[in-house]
Amino acid sequence: MPYISSFMYYKVDGEQNREILEFISPDFIPGNYSFNAYFPIVGFEVEEEYTLRLEFEDSYGTLLFSTGEQNLEKSKIDRQSPFENQWGLIIDFEYKNVPFKHEGLYVTKVYANNKKLGEFAIPVYRGGDIDE
Repeated sequence: MPYISSFMYYKVDGEQNREILEFISPDFIPGNYSFNAYFPIVGFEVEEEYTLRLEFEDSYGTLLFSTGEQNLEKSKIDRQSPFENQWGLIIDFEYKNVPFKHEGLYVTKVYANNKKLGEFAIPVYRGGDIDE
């Protein structure tokens, strides 16, 4: 059964330097903000076909976007590997101009074959100068 072994939100800063995000603090809310997520999924069975879907929701459960079902191609298996009956992949996903309408806890949900593999929340707080 596939599972997500780790999950990280990050922001690309300057010359491809990655800054891990513990929270997101755009200067303006409402406003748009871009950031990334990085996560490996392991444990795909060689003989099965898989689809993958990512969804992103605000703190009220409103769906902000979904990737839709994406078919995954079977990986080329290294028969010397002790895990020859399973394979994995690494996702590096860019959230481009996400509309943050309010502060709160926003959530990424990851599904394989319509089964939820995990939920990963990140707090969003207004940054910038409060007196602006």
